[in-house]
Amino acid sequence: MHGSCRILRSLLLVACMSQSLTPGPLPAEEPTGDDVPSAEAVDYREAIALLRAAIEQEMEAKDLPALSIAVVDGDRIVWAEGFGFVDPKSTIRAKPETVYRVGSISKLFTDLALMKLVERGEIDLEAPVTNYLPEFAPQNPFDRPVTLRALTSHHSGLVRESPVGNYFDDSEPTLAETVASLNRTALVYPPGEKTKYSNAGIAVLGAVLERKTGVPYDRWMTREILEPLGMRRSGFVATEALKRDLATGWMWTYDGRRFEAPPFALGTAPAGNLYSDVLDLAKFVQFLFETEPRASAPVQPETLRQMMTLPEGKDEGFGIGFHVRKLDGEKLVGHGGAVYGFATELMALPERKAGVVVATSLDCANGVAGRLGEYALRLVLAARKGEELPSYQVTSAVPAVRARELVGVYQGEDGFVEVTELSGGGLSEAGAVSTRGPREAGRSVAGSGRRVRLRGGGEPERAGSADRRFGEVRPSA
Repeated sequence: MHGSCRILRSLLLVACMSQSLTPGPLPAEEPTGDDVPSAEAVDYREAIALLRAAIEQEMEAKDLPALSIAVVDGDRIVWAEGFGFVDPKSTIRAKPETVYRVGSISKLFTDLALMKLVERGEIDLEAPVTNYLPEFAPQNPFDRPVTLRALTSHHSGLVRESPVGNYFDDSEPTLAETVASLNRTALVYPPGEKTKYSNAGIAVLGAVLERKTGVPYDRWMTREILEPLGMRRSGFVATEALKRDLATGWMWTYDGRRFEAPPFALGTAPAGNLYSDVLDLAKFVQFLFETEPRASAPVQPETLRQMMTLPEGKDEGFGIGFHVRKLDGEKLVGHGGAVYGFATELMALPERKAGVVVATSLDCANGVAGRLGEYALRLVLAARKGEELPSYQVTSAVPAVRARELVGVYQGEDGFVEVTELSGGGLSEAGAVSTRGPREAGRSVAGSGRRVRLRGGGEPERAGSADRRFGEVRPSA
C-alpha cells in the first residue's frame, strides 16, 4: 500500500522536455472559490495535448504496461484516457474503464464511512476504540487510550502492519482475525503524539464499522458509500465483473526482471483492497468539490471540510484520512495507493475545484504517477488563467561515473538515506537505479523527480531537501 513504496526514491537528474510553447493571452485576475470558471468556458485542448505527450514519454521511458488518467474540473471530467495494454501479452488496450487495484486510496473511503456514522451521531470520533471493540487490547504502556480520531490521522501509535493479515500474508484471513492479532503487539508511540503510518489502524476502523452496522464491511461500503457516489465499477472484493476489466499488475526487480503480481486479498482490507477505475475515482473527486448539502450524499460538505483540514499549526500531514500539503502554494489533498503490481495517485485542489486520478499497473510507480498528476493540475490552473502552459520535466540518464560520486549516506529531516552501488553498476537509495540499459538512472520506475546536483567541491546533495552528505557509512544507532 502507499508508504510501502515511498521508501523507493530514485536519484535523478532532471532535464526539461523540449517543447515549443506558444504563450497564451495575458493572465486574467486569478479566480477564487466559487469564481472558478466553468469547465465549459476553458479550452483544454492544448493542455491535454501536452499532458498526453508527457504520459507517452513516461510510458516509453519507464516501460509502463498500462496507465489510465482522468482530469476533473469542478463537476466535469474534462479528459480521460488509457495508455498501453491491460496485459502486455495481449492486444487489449487500456482505457479509462480499465480496473486497477488502488491500494491505500481505500483508506479515504473507510474514513468517509466512519464520518457518515459520526454525522448520524452513532459514533464519537474522540471516543476510545474500546467503546466499540472492547476486545481491542494491544499493549499500551501509556496513560492515554487509542481513539478513533487518532486512527484516522495515523496518530494511534499502532504498528504499521498486523501480525496476521499484513502486507506479506497471502493467507487472506478475515478482518476479525487480522484485528485480533494486534493484541499481540505493543504501541510504538503514545497515542496522539506522532505520525506513524498504520495499515493496521485503518483495518481497526473497518472492524468498528462492521461491529456498529452489523453488516460485513465490503457489503456495507458498497451500499452506503460506493453506490451513492455512482461508483458502480468499484468494490472491496474482486467480483467476476471487476476481474474482466482488471489490468494485470506487474512486479519488477533491481536486475531488470518482471513478473505478474500476486493477486491475494489483504487482511487489512479497509486499508488497501479497493478495486476501481479512474472514472469512478473521478466521481469521488467531484464529490469533494460539492458545497451544497445533499440528502443522498455519503456525508455533507462541512464534514468533508473537516476531513481535509489539518490540526492548527500544521502545514502538511494527515487530516481525517486525507493527506494534506501544498502544491505551488495551493492546498492539495488526496492519497496515493501502492499494492502488489499497481500504483495510483488521487489528487485534488479543493479551493480550485480541480483534480486528477492516475493509475498504472507497475509496482511502486507512484513517483511517475505523482509527477504526472501534479503536472495535470498545473496545466488545469494555467489553462483557466490563460497563462503560458508549463512544460514537463523529464528524467535523463546519469553517467555511470557521476552516479558513483553519489554513493554515501545522507542525513535529512526524516533520518538517514544510504546510497550504495549494486553489482552491475546500479545505485540503490532504498531502491535501485541502474546506470545503464533500459533502467538507466533517472529512468527507474521508482523515479519521482528528485533532483541531485553537485555543490562546490563536488559534494553531492539532493536538491529541494535539507539532506547533507553524512559520510560513507551509516552511523550506529
